[in-house]
Amino acid sequence: TFVDITFNAFGTLQRDAPPLQISPNYPDPPPATDDPTTAFPFDALVAALPFSNGGEESQLQRIAELQVENDVICQDLQKRLEAASKNFLANFAHLMEQNLSIMRFTN
Repeated sequence: TFVDITFNAFGTLQRDAPPLQISPNYPDPPPATDDPTTAFPFDALVAALPFSNGGEESQLQRIAELQVENDVICQDLQKRLEAASKNFLANFAHLMEQNLSIMRFTN
């Protein structure tokens, strides 16, 4: 769609644009370091993720368990939604009948 194209175009322009220099009096910022130790905190975060210990098979098993749990919850929510919808329609019909009887009584 047009919105997607516009969003991607502006995102690309912002990504590729050089940094804005606020004043010529400020020095250029230092370049990014090539020090490999800067990646260690990120590696520690990845290692701390709950699914990173068991490998791909345990991740797939956990995903399957979560999908089953999600399906059960979705079915329960669907039943609740249908019950609420029936209750709403019954209450709405009752209120409309009351309003019609009041209107007939006043006319």
